[in-house]
Amino acid sequence: MKNKWDNEEYWIVLGFSFLIAMVIFTLAQWMNKRLDKEVPWLPHFCKRMRLQVIFGVVGMMLCELTLMYLIFGVGYAQGWSWMLKYMSAFTMPVGILVVIMNLVYLSWYMWSFAFFATKYAGEVTKEAESLVEQLTKQKKLLSNDSPFLLSLKVMNGYKQVALPVKNIAFIKSAHNKRFCEARDSADRYTLTDPLDQLIQYLDSREFYKVNRNYILHRSIIAKAEMLNTGQLKLLLTSEIDAEEEILVSRESAEHVKKWLEKIGVSIS
Repeated sequence: MKNKWDNEEYWIVLGFSFLIAMVIFTLAQWMNKRLDKEVPWLPHFCKRMRLQVIFGVVGMMLCELTLMYLIFGVGYAQGWSWMLKYMSAFTMPVGILVVIMNLVYLSWYMWSFAFFATKYAGEVTKEAESLVEQLTKQKKLLSNDSPFLLSLKVMNGYKQVALPVKNIAFIKSAHNKRFCEARDSADRYTLTDPLDQLIQYLDSREFYKVNRNYILHRSIIAKAEMLNTGQLKLLLTSEIDAEEEILVSRESAEHVKKWLEKIGVSIS
């Protein structure tokens, strides 16, 4: 009597069973990635759990039965009686394998989420603390009697200094870098705060954000010209070198004109 090791049918069944398991495993991986992208766990936990059971367990079992039928019932031509015998012997182990795969996937997903959440939470906390520290430093520069800044923390080379706001000619943003120029010495200093944030702490009677790249002090504007395009061209005093024309867009020209009129700048 032949044992199972000498039984050709045993090896055929074992080989095809291994093939079915690999197909189910690959299909489960693809399905989980698709669900992670379209129905993530955190925002849609209940819905995702239902889909995980439907596609991850029931769907995989149906795929297993379909492969069994195609390989053994049709391809191997063993008929339904042999097919039912095979299913009764292997459906339960494969079903347990499918459940285990889902549990392993859930464990891996939760561990990955906890790891990255902890990592990025620390980074976000550091960034938030740094921002709060910067805002605190800027607020310390505010006068008790005025809501506006009296000086700015700027970098002079590698040294941080406090530059009096009244000495600033203009603040410029270019190529993701920001700097300001002093009126009395034409020295340039770098700073980190964005223009939209700075303008909130500067006296609007003295400074104005004329476009997305420039905040100007009123004293450096000699005159303004209206162009045929509807833009407003600002001409600076001779001692100030902005290195480029300062143009105000058509959308902002009217607001800037009103500010120029208030400070007594002529517009031609």
